[in-house]
Amino acid sequence: MDSGMKLVVVLMVLLHQTSAVVRRDDSLRCLECHGAKSPLACNQWAICGQEEICYTREYTDNNGEREFHMGCEEKTRCDLYLNAQSVLGILGRREVDDLDLDNEPSPPRPCYQCCTESDCNNRLCLDSLGTQPGAGNSGTGSHTCPPTFISGPHSCYYVASWPLTWTKAREDCQRRGADLVSVNSQQEQAFIVTQLTLINSTSYPTYGYWTGGYYVMALAEWHWVDLTTTASFTTWGPGQPTSPSYPYSYRIGMVNPIKYPTFSGWAWQNYISSTAMGFICERSFI
Repeated sequence: MDSGMKLVVVLMVLLHQTSAVVRRDDSLRCLECHGAKSPLACNQWAICGQEEICYTREYTDNNGEREFHMGCEEKTRCDLYLNAQSVLGILGRREVDDLDLDNEPSPPRPCYQCCTESDCNNRLCLDSLGTQPGAGNSGTGSHTCPPTFISGPHSCYYVASWPLTWTKAREDCQRRGADLVSVNSQQEQAFIVTQLTLINSTSYPTYGYWTGGYYVMALAEWHWVDLTTTASFTTWGPGQPTSPSYPYSYRIGMVNPIKYPTFSGWAWQNYISSTAMGFICERSFI
């Protein structure tokens, strides 16, 4: 092979590698677990291929226990299942079973849902677990949240179980149109703790979850990232906060009581912001 042909081959290989990297960056990322006890408990990911979207299916195992399968699904298959579910609601089970769906399996029940944003499928099929993302449950009238958020006492929440530093966690929340959570009352703390109990304890991040609390050295006060409230409500764990002269990098985290039993009820601790923890996002109702 002459030098000119070799150069062409090298350029073609580099072009292919570059395009592959671009496609990878643009790919959809979905939570992927099989047999999870709750969609919230899944903390593994898969990069989907072309024409694939995220899904969550609910099943009943051999012991009669509910479990969830999650991952990437062909969009056409998802559309087929959802269309069949729609027909089922009109015709009934027997009529749907008689339909010719090109030998595809009948729609999984009791829940099968799809979504088209990265990391969105751990918020699907939660209604059967007693929490409904996007459904209002406080005040008067109807309050709604984005599909990947859970409606709470006064706003919408997103629980992420993968560990990030405080700064990276805040960036992730902001990418979702939210910010790290500001916990302003016992009611709000209790609601968050209730959501965390839905997550399999073995899937908790080692330390716990970041909140939006940070120490302002000039004022010698703890504040929230919403810039409107000080941390007047607190639920510090034993021996917390640890020092009267807090470093500027200290932030508030909710401590995993499975790992640290003395921090019952997800009590708080001050952590250095470079610690990798899960995180909780909060945003206003739509």
